[in-house]
Amino acid sequence: FYNMTWKENVVSCKYGIKGTSGNSAEKQFGTAMDARKYVDKVLADKLRNGYYEASSSTNSSVFISNSKTSTAITSKTIESKIVKDDPEEQLEDLENGLKVYIQGSSSLPYTCKKFDGGYSCTCQGWTMNVKNKGVQATSCKHLRSIRGDEAEYLRCEENSGVFNPSSKSQRSNGIVAKIALAHPWKQTTDPTGYLMSEKLDGMRAYWTGKQLFTRSGLAIVHPEWFTAAFPKDLELDGELFLGRKKFEECMSITRRTDKGGDWTRVSYVVFDAPTVAGGIQTRLETAAEAIQTVAEVGKTLEEKAAIRIHPFEICQGLPHVLEALAAVEILGGEGLMLRHPTARHRAGRTNDLLKVKSFHDDEALITGYEQGKGKYAGMVGALVCVARSGARFKVGSGLVDNQRSYSNAPKIGSVITFKYFELSNDGIPRFPTFMRIRTDVDASEFPST
Repeated sequence: FYNMTWKENVVSCKYGIKGTSGNSAEKQFGTAMDARKYVDKVLADKLRNGYYEASSSTNSSVFISNSKTSTAITSKTIESKIVKDDPEEQLEDLENGLKVYIQGSSSLPYTCKKFDGGYSCTCQGWTMNVKNKGVQATSCKHLRSIRGDEAEYLRCEENSGVFNPSSKSQRSNGIVAKIALAHPWKQTTDPTGYLMSEKLDGMRAYWTGKQLFTRSGLAIVHPEWFTAAFPKDLELDGELFLGRKKFEECMSITRRTDKGGDWTRVSYVVFDAPTVAGGIQTRLETAAEAIQTVAEVGKTLEEKAAIRIHPFEICQGLPHVLEALAAVEILGGEGLMLRHPTARHRAGRTNDLLKVKSFHDDEALITGYEQGKGKYAGMVGALVCVARSGARFKVGSGLVDNQRSYSNAPKIGSVITFKYFELSNDGIPRFPTFMRIRTDVDASEFPST
């Protein structure tokens, strides 16, 4: 096992044989950011050398192990993935809203669950089909094994004709030209005076005054009441947000195609008003006034709660950024965003908008597979990818065993999010690690291959 704990600028390591107390070591760095970068680099090296992440934690500890016979447990509670073989018990649990674990082709089980109007599974068959068919019309062999072939056929058949926002005919290409995208923040940039806020882990959404669209210009289908309190004469940029560490849940609601799902749990968190002149603070003040004006005209509490301005504070300097970043990450947040205080809105990738994370992340298009070796012989060893910049590289770390079979691996032509330590001089990500599939990002954003 190998365990790393960091607190501010001090990194503590514990390593050894499972069942023993192991050995300990401690290392001090100049800044908290340097300490975190060191942790990410060491863990990336371990993962590349055959270790696997035994658990994910929002606190400062990361446990990884090169033995798959048992699982290390952090101080955080980890959900027990108990596979039940009784079909009646599986069905009862699923219909009662509990997660049901189905043994797949590897040692790691798939997770099936029910939500309003649909069912989901973590297998690649379900994940890849949901983008084109919609949540209600998507099934897989694992859901069929629980609910029965006939029940799943009827459910999917009943919902197969609903509006599909992923259709290219529903795309608004003008939206893409309005979206501002962030560059990574570097410590050489003085953050003093920037507007600082938490980076939200939801789905980017652009309000035109009439309709919500994804960042790639696809219409978002939602209940009519959800946008009743949105200003009709002002364009807004924001995030459909459910809460920290709830990205998948958020997507399961916001990517539905029948206006169903528990939208009362979703908030449209506004962080810009692109068409307003002036700096970001002026733009947000204008947006807040417009939202307040609409809310005063007979709107329900539910309608008012659907939209809010993202809170921010004025950054006081480098120590402030590092302290805020540590606080957000302890709570399970992604990181921070810094917005230039006086710059007008600029679409495209801009240095007026900076993202602050302990690690870098980006999206890439899968263009092929590299054959696995050793224990992964006959399986996917790595995903062959291309970035928006045209850089080509391979992502092998982060894939769990049930994602390495060719039938379950992320599909060629799909977009993934990966994290990495830094870019090489040639612009190639160092130590790239797979994080998740991004059904809300379109493949057309990447160079053709």
